[in-house]
Amino acid sequence: MISDDQKFDFWMKECNALLIKAIGSGIDDMPDAMWADYFEGENTPAQALELAFDESWAGDPLYGSDHVEDAIRAIQ
Repeated sequence: MISDDQKFDFWMKECNALLIKAIGSGIDDMPDAMWADYFEGENTPAQALELAFDESWAGDPLYGSDHVEDAIRAIQ
């Protein structure tokens, strides 16, 4: 049986892979976001990336660019 920690780790890897594909950087390169909350809220990895942008990255002068936003929104 797969543990909740394993499910979260797999989900995080999916989030990371999608972000790398979209902008060329992974989640470890970005400002912190509420990943556990997004997971527990049963968001898909794509939804979680949108939430991370809206809640954590949008106001950041480096990571809140229109290019990053457009790339993340295009994932869905």
